[in-house]
This record gives sequence, structure tokens and C-alpha cells, in this order.
Amino acid sequence: MGPQGIRAGWRFAIFVFLLFGFSKLFFWFLTVLFHYQEHAGWFPTDFLLDGALSFGAALLAARIMSKLERRPFAEYGLPQRAMFRKPFWQGALWGFASSLLMVILLRLLGAASIEGLALHGQTLVKFALLWGAAFLLLGFAEEFAYRGYSQAALTQGMGFWPAAVLLSAIFGAVHYFFKPMENWMDALSVGLFGLFWCFTLRRTGTLWFAIGFHAISDYADMALFAQPNTGNNGQSLTSHLLNVSYHRSRGLHPMVSRDPGSSPARPALLGGSESLREPRRRSGRRDTFHAQRLAESRCPRAEVALGKGQADNGATRRVFVSL
Repeated sequence: MGPQGIRAGWRFAIFVFLLFGFSKLFFWFLTVLFHYQEHAGWFPTDFLLDGALSFGAALLAARIMSKLERRPFAEYGLPQRAMFRKPFWQGALWGFASSLLMVILLRLLGAASIEGLALHGQTLVKFALLWGAAFLLLGFAEEFAYRGYSQAALTQGMGFWPAAVLLSAIFGAVHYFFKPMENWMDALSVGLFGLFWCFTLRRTGTLWFAIGFHAISDYADMALFAQPNTGNNGQSLTSHLLNVSYHRSRGLHPMVSRDPGSSPARPALLGGSESLREPRRRSGRRDTFHAQRLAESRCPRAEVALGKGQADNGATRRVFVSL
């Protein structure tokens, strides 16, 4: 115990314990009591259920910690007043733009070719909506688990950026050790994108930009542009929307054509954005919530963080093996 109650490291450990516990409990109910069985390969209903249960477990664990600490739940990055407001849609726009720019780059380098729609009519609409909802829930689950309560708790103990580096390193390491076919470049890229999302949290005061970016970039990469993913044994998603062929191109690093979404070339496509300016009121003062988070962080503002993450794998492993 410290002068302000339970120390930050122990609070983080308790949160992780609760996170795993509730996750395992929810998936036990799903598979044992309701006899749910996963599909072969990655399927949108598996992602939907996994994302919903994982995000629910993270919310419940954080709610318990907020009661123990007597802190407002909004301090963990998801204030209701900002729900699906401008930062979310800005993040979605930047996430889609980064994915589109990568595909254009691969096309210009001769490493990708777009061959038209993979689905048509009602089937196209159905799977476009299902994958959209699935990746949105996955974005909520991963962002809140890694950069919600965890970031807020560790910031109190070690400062914002040391906590961001630690959690981003864990984010990258989990992808390296728990996803098949991953290598150090995948882990580095995932970790760097974790830092980028921490940067957006620092600049905007909420997770909404990061959630929009994370969800839409994964959706564009895998559901729209059919990029192969190592978590799916190097295959594209079932029921992807476009037929896009990826192949090696002379002079192009093999990682780019093997798994474009986790390519080390992705971080170079991101930079500073006017949309990440600090939120200010008309009087020029910082937003109260954002100023409160800055006062707690005890470390100077950083200006650059780049990278790209990707979806985790396995219905019971996708998110919570990842912490």
C-alpha cells in the first residue's frame, strides 16, 4: 500500500487477473452451457462474440477497479460525452486512408492486383456489415484492455510515456509469441502502432480516435482488401469483400507481400495530423477531462509515435491472451 492506497503496479495486476477471470468465465458459458463451436477459419460471428465478451470482461474489470479506487470511470478513456463524436470518425478516416495508401503502394510496386468484387448483392451487404461490427468490437476490446484502464493505472505509478512504452511492448510481444508465423518485424510494427495509439490518447484525452483507427484499418486490411493474416495461417478472411491478389515483387521486401498489414512499411505512411490537435474550448482553455489526465501523467509531452497493429487470433485467444 502507498500513501494514496493500492500501488499502481498492484492495481494493474488485479485488473489483469479480473480481465482473464471474467474472460474465461464468459467463454466457458458460451462454449459449455450454450455449446457454441467456432467455424473453420476466421468467421465474422466468431469475431463478434469474441469481441463482445472480451470487451464486456474488460468493462466489468475496470468498473470494479473504479469502485475500489473511487475514481470516475470516464478517466479510463471512454467518456460517454465523446461517444462516436468527431475524434472517432477522424480516427476511422485516418485508419482507412493508411490501409488504402498501402494497397496503392503495393499496386504501384507490382505486389498487388485488384480483381473486382468477391461477393455480390445481399451477400455483400451482409458480410460488409458483419465484419464491420466484428472489427468495431475488436477495436473496443483491444484498445480498452491495453490503453484504457491499464494505461491510466500505470501512468499514476511511472508516468504516461514509460507506461505507454511498456504496454506497447507487451502488445507487440503477445503478437510475436501467440500468433503463428509472426516474426520480429511484425512485433515491432504492432508495438509501434501501439505507441501511436497512446499518442492519440495523450493528444485527445480519450480512446475514441484510437478505436476508430484500429477498427477501420483492420476492417479495410482484412475484410475489404483481403490481406492475408498470420493469425489465419497466412490466408485471407473467409467472405472478404474484394478479390485482391498479393504476390512478391522484385526489389520489394518479402514481408510486405507476405502480410501487408503488418509490414514495416506501414509506419512510414503515418505522420502528424491536424485532427490530433489538443481539444480546446472557445475560451482557449483545454478540455477539463483532458487537462485532468495530463495533470496525473507527470511526464512531458512527446510529439512523434508511429506504427501499425493487427487483429489477434483465436476466438478465446484473440484479445485476452493478448494481455
